[in-house]
Amino acid sequence: MSQEIIKDIRQAEKEAENIIKEATQEARDIINKAERQGLDILEQARETARIEGKEAIEKLKSETAKKIEKLQSISNKKCEGLTIEAQARKDEASAYIMKRIVSFYGHN
Repeated sequence: MSQEIIKDIRQAEKEAENIIKEATQEARDIINKAERQGLDILEQARETARIEGKEAIEKLKSETAKKIEKLQSISNKKCEGLTIEAQARKDEASAYIMKRIVSFYGHN
């Protein structure tokens, strides 16, 4: 009977070792799976950030282009106004010069 008990103990020890090996392997598998999932999540987050960053840049480019267009329009209108004002002053200056010339030679 004692040999049978020893045999049962050895069998129980072998089973325990197998259970430990299986549990260790299962733990490794779980860790590996978790690491892969973590890397996948990180890659997805990077891709999402890249896409959102690209979209934000495109939106800012579009807004900036609209602002530039508006400022160019304002600038063009101011230039037109200055051109008209300069032309008017040019005509005024020409008339003044002619008046002075006529007045100068008219008195001599």
